[in-house]
Amino acid sequence: MDFFYKPPVQRPDECAALEENYVNCLMQKALKDRVMNNKCVLDSILWFHLECPKAIAKFDDPDIFKMKFRDFFAHQKLDAQILYEVPEHMEKLRAEYDTNSSPDDVRFKPIAEEFRLAFKAHDPKRVPDEEEGDIIEGPFDEQVPIEDREYSAPRAAPSLTIDDSLKFGGSAPKFQ
Repeated sequence: MDFFYKPPVQRPDECAALEENYVNCLMQKALKDRVMNNKCVLDSILWFHLECPKAIAKFDDPDIFKMKFRDFFAHQKLDAQILYEVPEHMEKLRAEYDTNSSPDDVRFKPIAEEFRLAFKAHDPKRVPDEEEGDIIEGPFDEQVPIEDREYSAPRAAPSLTIDDSLKFGGSAPKFQ
């Protein structure tokens, strides 16, 4: 526990969050708590007074108080406009993509037809794979006991000489 006085930190990010909570609380209390969800944290009001004395002092001036509430209402209005007033191009996008499509909703697109015609020879439904090559078929999940397993003989290592050393960047002189 510290016995010495610590001045308020007044961090801008913390003061901004505490100020937003303070304005939300003032608004909520002005509406007599008749709101859909409670955004007011009363403990944070105390912290706003203790940690941000310069920011709370601005609320004492009536002009700045009005300006802060005007900004609060402007942000609220902007958020509502973003949610409820959708531009025309966004409505077109929503009409085309924001649905659970059924088979009847599938629309023909000429660009897709050009692609289908260009790659008709590679369509796996029309031209099945006839090559039986590298595909290994067999029971992969059966466990073979260790004594019954078959292994190939290990590969012999190539013999290297001093002449080969020079090929790989070696600088050893020939032994005489």
